[in-house]
Amino acid sequence: MTSIVKKLFADVPDNRPRILLLGNYRPALAVARALRPAGYCVVVGKRGGEGFSEYSRFVEEAWDHPPVETDIAAFDVSLRSFLAERPDIQFVLPITESFVMFFAENMQKLPGEAVLVSPRADLVKMCSNKETMLQTAVEAAVPVLPYAILEADTDMTEAGRLVGLPMVARPLSPGGKFDHKKAVIIENWSDYKRFVSQWCDADNPVLIQRRAFGPRYNLFFAARQGEILGTLETHISRTDNLDGTGVAVEGVTAPTSDALLGDVSRLARVLNYTGIGLAQFIVDPVSRDRCFLETNPRIAGSQAITEQMGLEMARTAIDLAQGLVPEPPARARLIRAGFRYVWSYGDLRGLRASMARGEVSGGRAARWFARILWAGVWAEHHMTWSWHDPLPALMLLLRQVFPSLIRLSGTSGKDGDDSYAGPSTVDDRPGA
Repeated sequence: MTSIVKKLFADVPDNRPRILLLGNYRPALAVARALRPAGYCVVVGKRGGEGFSEYSRFVEEAWDHPPVETDIAAFDVSLRSFLAERPDIQFVLPITESFVMFFAENMQKLPGEAVLVSPRADLVKMCSNKETMLQTAVEAAVPVLPYAILEADTDMTEAGRLVGLPMVARPLSPGGKFDHKKAVIIENWSDYKRFVSQWCDADNPVLIQRRAFGPRYNLFFAARQGEILGTLETHISRTDNLDGTGVAVEGVTAPTSDALLGDVSRLARVLNYTGIGLAQFIVDPVSRDRCFLETNPRIAGSQAITEQMGLEMARTAIDLAQGLVPEPPARARLIRAGFRYVWSYGDLRGLRASMARGEVSGGRAARWFARILWAGVWAEHHMTWSWHDPLPALMLLLRQVFPSLIRLSGTSGKDGDDSYAGPSTVDDRPGA
């Protein structure tokens, strides 16, 4: 029966706009699930992530290409050739930071008539430069805790004392890590000296900043010519690391606070921001003092929650890239506070990695696993799992058990999450 239907409709032209998603990890899946019902034909690049979005029933086609992380020149040639052969691709949406930076630095205008769905290049570069972004925040009267850059000619001792303890260290280069971690908490001067000797050199500048106490607050936003069009605030309950750094695995929606909205509005005006993005803060639960962390000029790791809440961020990003004034989201009435969401796969992966590094005892690992189960049962939304589209999440889980299955996707391997979950004094320990 299926073959008969295909034969009958084989010659019917498909006039749906086609969009190529680059960066194959969970936001790509969320975007595909949002755009296909909106009338788009979704093509996903197979690399630059964990390699599972192509199994979604919302994805029409998968394109294999050289990895941009290790072979920019080959990817550039391959992309130009692909777009030349496929004039039906009308939009290209970079998902992960590596692809967003590629276009900002190498290809600000796409071949042919394809439209790049990303903030302008200078804006991407500014937001991706942590030092520049913190300076911009200070100029915009957005609260920022003391910070310093550790470089080859820096007086490390003086810089550390100016910042003060406790502090958090982050790589200054986009996507950088200290081994497996995107941030390191430094509690005393002995640890600081050890950190400097291990990680600070001429080729790897490091940002150190006074540690803020409290949970991380995310503010997803869309803006046009510096004016905010829509926002969604979420609070991170847990991450995939015991110390609260790392990738968010459990969170809840909240009413957008006037303070954070004011901060993001000022930043958007100073930057003349057009596009979608994510601003990150840490807020003290007692004093309500807040500290700006960074702005991500791209689709965020937890982008699925914005689509679930009806903000239609993916569609809005496409409209803004074309210079259009986006229509108000038809489903924005779904937005509500207290909506719980989880990323169970990331939670399990974090547990497994912590066990492999010897960071958790058997008892703590058991409590962590119990928390994963409890959160998964009571969550109202899962980042990757869907009863209506189960295959992507199933492939992820199968590859945890059978790693050789990764060859089925042709992916270049796991690409780190782009969002930074700042350290928190909230007891994030599983089972606590």
